Amino acid sequence: MKKLSQSNRAALQRKARKDQKKKRKRKTSLSLRQSAQILSGDEINFNDEIEYILESASKGISKLISLDKLILFCTDDGDAWMIDSADDGAHCLMKCFERQPYAALETDDGFYVKWDYLYRIEDDKFIVFSDAIVAEFYNYPTREIQKRIEMINGPSWWLDN
Repeated sequence: MKKLSQSNRAALQRKARKDQKKKRKRKTSLSLRQSAQILSGDEINFNDEIEYILESASKGISKLISLDKLILFCTDDGDAWMIDSADDGAHCLMKCFERQPYAALETDDGFYVKWDYLYRIEDDKFIVFSDAIVAEFYNYPTREIQKRIEMINGPSWWLDN
């Protein structure tokens, strides 16, 4: 078997990512305004998915994507968030069509993210908080996020009692 050079390997990876993006555009399960996807391990490229959700947010298209325990979503108001369904971490990727800085790293072992907030969903409110800030958002896809969290983590029946 012939070993690929670094540049050939990089070119193949870029082509594979482009092909993946084309497939993803065809796989949306809801309308163009509101679509949701679940990606399996071999389909995941963390940085590509962040760029995809940011591109959708910048166009005012609402989307929701699961990456293992992470959920990326954007709204038609130009907001985009990354949340951890297991540890309740949250980070704003875009606010009112303006990109926000983020610290995230993808390795062979998984994703590493610097979370700025914790989040909570109460009915139709998406709430983020830190030591100094509490903010509530009302036009977010909270029902869809809750359904996705339950798909990932199982039902949260003990929280309702």
